[in-house]
Amino acid sequence: MRKTDLIGLLHSEDEETAIRIAEEFPPFSERENERIFRRIKESVEMQQELPEETLVISRVSHVQELRRIVSAAACLLMLCGTFGGLFWLKTQMPQPPEQYEATEAAVHSTPSHRIGERYAAVNLTSSGTLWLTVEEAGMMQEQLYCVRIKLESRHARSHARSSSTLFQADNFMLAVGQEGELWNTIRPCGIRTDKDEACPYAFTLESGKTIELTLYYPLEQPPEEMFFVTSYCAKQPFTVLAEKPDPEME
Repeated sequence: MRKTDLIGLLHSEDEETAIRIAEEFPPFSERENERIFRRIKESVEMQQELPEETLVISRVSHVQELRRIVSAAACLLMLCGTFGGLFWLKTQMPQPPEQYEATEAAVHSTPSHRIGERYAAVNLTSSGTLWLTVEEAGMMQEQLYCVRIKLESRHARSHARSSSTLFQADNFMLAVGQEGELWNTIRPCGIRTDKDEACPYAFTLESGKTIELTLYYPLEQPPEEMFFVTSYCAKQPFTVLAEKPDPEME
């Protein structure tokens, strides 16, 4: 008999149904009763052992919790190490070099200067600063006009193609008159260094070094008005060597 038929018969309450169930499902023998009782007993004993198993599961949860704590600590340590490394790299990064060109070259915006004043010869450099100071100027007995200058290089680079530290001495001229915005100039006929070495019209000046030059100009008699210039353009910085007296001051 199928299970569905048995369930249907159990819901019936008449005597005929009860007799039919008894005929198709005879009672268990004594041996089968003992086997069923033994299985029921084993099931009960297994259920009584469940608290111990539950206790074992609780221990596993503590281990998992410990693993989570250790993992969180490891992540925190790794983050601290990362940020510490970034901070160390920042402190070890080289600082950008100081900028001299834009500041020092613009110290003196007025083109006119006196003897002893230092200014930048901006037209003689492609970058950096070449400081120029006219220290002395005057006539010599040999009908030569003498000018002593000091040059200081602060990363100064010349326009020379062969070497950026090579400068032309014939850029240092005397201006004895002016036509419009251009000077009437006299080029030097001789040059000597501070070591009393005669030089041609070029010299070398490394960055951070200083050199003193004495320049000679063919001039019989200095005019009332004369300037030491580094360019034909009258707008470039220059040094006043002789100045025509102001009529109103006389």
